[in-house]
Amino acid sequence: MERSKNSKPETFQEDEYVFPYHYIPEFSANRFSQVKNLSWGYLYLARLNRVVEIIRGWEFNSLLDVGCGDGRLLHELHKAMPEKTLTGIDFSESPLRFARAFNPDLEFIRGDIADDRSLIAKKYDVITLVEVIEHIPPEKLDAFIEAVSRRLNTSGRLLLTTPTDNIPVSKKHYQHFNLQKLEQLLGDRFTVTRTEYCHTPLSGMDKLKLRLLSNRLFVTVSPAFTLKFYRRYCAKYFSASAHNAADILIVCEKR
Repeated sequence: MERSKNSKPETFQEDEYVFPYHYIPEFSANRFSQVKNLSWGYLYLARLNRVVEIIRGWEFNSLLDVGCGDGRLLHELHKAMPEKTLTGIDFSESPLRFARAFNPDLEFIRGDIADDRSLIAKKYDVITLVEVIEHIPPEKLDAFIEAVSRRLNTSGRLLLTTPTDNIPVSKKHYQHFNLQKLEQLLGDRFTVTRTEYCHTPLSGMDKLKLRLLSNRLFVTVSPAFTLKFYRRYCAKYFSASAHNAADILIVCEKR
């Protein structure tokens, strides 16, 4: 691509810093790598895009992402809806450093939503809990959901995703859920208006294709192969049923 007469080298350098690429290559413990690889990235991105797709269909002004981590959801929502007021909150400072660096135009708060002192005194039209509640100790969950309810406007919506109890509980999680457990948790604070089950297990040759995408010996980066696999996953495996889903997505209205 030719450089326009008015373009400056520093402009091109600035445009490249959408990702800190200098941190990709590394050498440590007699190991060299110039690839950062997330083996379940196809699964993560499919769910992320579905959440953005749902929220884009809503009329709202403000959104709070609770347990926002490094801010990827808000990053995608901001690209899709730059006019919306988007805020993230997380109790951990480490991921928030990345969130702020990648999203300088968005607001990120360090704190616990259950602690009123950690949030500005306002309510939001939408609150998202994407893969969050499984990380919260069971004895604190009721107070957590109550705090979420207090921060949501009367006519607001809550979108929640979490792993189902069809899959084993990982060492990072306290528990997994089904629809009945979620409805019990939400109690009389919310009414579930939408339920979607996500992530059917791969079968047949698609398991092998996943091994070709990512394994201990090599990572496949062929654009044609990876794009075809991702599209096949979204078309065949993303939608699931209650008995085989790895994830559940619900939308709730405040009672």
